[in-house]
Amino acid sequence: MKVILTSSGFTNEEIVKSCEELVGKPRAEINFLVLNEAIKAEIGDCRWFIDGLQEIAMNFGGNIELLDLQAHDLSYVRARIAECDVIFCFGGQTDYLKEVIEETKFVEILPEILEKKVWVGSSAGSCVLCYKEGKETSVGVFGETIENRYYLELLPICFLPHFRSTWFPQLTKDVALQESRNMDLPIYLMSDKSAIVVRGTLDKPEFDMVGSGYVVVENGEIVEEKEETDTCYDRRMKKIITVDVFGGEHEAKVESLIPKVHVYGIAVQDGKALISSQFDGYDWPGGTFELGENTIETLRREFKEETGYDVEPTKLLAIHTSFFHHLKKDLDYQSFLVFYAVKIVDGEISTAGFDVDEKEYASEAKWVNIDELHKMKYACSLDIAEELISYAKELV
Repeated sequence: MKVILTSSGFTNEEIVKSCEELVGKPRAEINFLVLNEAIKAEIGDCRWFIDGLQEIAMNFGGNIELLDLQAHDLSYVRARIAECDVIFCFGGQTDYLKEVIEETKFVEILPEILEKKVWVGSSAGSCVLCYKEGKETSVGVFGETIENRYYLELLPICFLPHFRSTWFPQLTKDVALQESRNMDLPIYLMSDKSAIVVRGTLDKPEFDMVGSGYVVVENGEIVEEKEETDTCYDRRMKKIITVDVFGGEHEAKVESLIPKVHVYGIAVQDGKALISSQFDGYDWPGGTFELGENTIETLRREFKEETGYDVEPTKLLAIHTSFFHHLKKDLDYQSFLVFYAVKIVDGEISTAGFDVDEKEYASEAKWVNIDELHKMKYACSLDIAEELISYAKELV
């Protein structure tokens, strides 16, 4: 079984990486099939649905397809699922979602799906696989309106999402403790920055925690707890933390963010990786796209400017989002970082391509032994340095 139970989808790198590991493919190649049944019963502003889709798009490079269970028979649904790597089930009204899953007979093939594919639930998409909380919590905290006392009960836990969210201020530790006294099952109180990774089988599931801001309660007592730690951003509160090249943090307003796309190349040969010297550290060669370019053209131009080498991409490795503060300009950016594996086809190390700004903060690129990369100080891509080093090692 390969399941990730989340409150709010891919809100941090730990959850994204867990999905990548379960699928067993680079995130740039992972294909998603999205189920949005639960949102059909929602009323009001549903831009959180758009946010969730954007997070998938920003973190994964494969196809993103939508499937309406109520519009097709099981044979069609099976065929669509066979083509995807991950089924992402969105949140909304859990009671309604459960009814749709049963009425469409999707419930008949769901156990098989959980064994063969990766299921990522967001809020209701997680809750529906578990046992339902008591009526007082269901109605008073989550606002469920359908008189349904059971979820699918495929996993022997009760999942309570959005702990410490401004959307559900009534959801507290006391609520979880009270549920535990009434239910002979573990209660998982989960923030939007945490997730449960489920492996094993439906008969013997194994649960591992990811992220922060969760509480596990059994028999009326807290048995595990991890305080919430800051990540780059919290879309609910629209509070953005940007990071400068020295690791300093800066608070920025969402409307002040400037979008940018950066493309980088990871070149490895003879057991060494090519890195670019910038500020008081290093980064992978690459830079900002220019209007009219595609990512490959940006890669070739920037790599040549920063290193002197002509390169060709061999594989798309990763796509990330970064929130960056430019100290000199005092500006904040939301950057989309695209990383390719590349091969050297011509040229030699040179600084001839440096522009005026690069001459101030950069110096000649250098080849570094793969085993020495983890000792280097990185001026950019701070939050994903270790992951990029692992990619370089795989290219040896």
